[in-house]
Amino acid sequence: MVSQTSTMAANFVSSSAVTCPTGSQSVFGSCTTDQLSPVRNVTLRQAGIFAISPQDWSCFFRNHEGVPVTIRASAVCLKPPS
Repeated sequence: MVSQTSTMAANFVSSSAVTCPTGSQSVFGSCTTDQLSPVRNVTLRQAGIFAISPQDWSCFFRNHEGVPVTIRASAVCLKPPS
């Protein structure tokens, strides 16, 4: 499992992606705020594997808060047997 955090500006739309190691591909993943408390007013708009790269799990968020929020994209990666 791999994860990546990034900070999203206040009242902004942003994305975060995590890349699986070379030779593997993402199978599924999750998109969350990095901290569970305090609860933030953030909407997950879209998530998944897109045509950009099968190694990436991408998350697209909308921050409704007046402050920056740290978001996290996580993915489970599958490496085929050699």
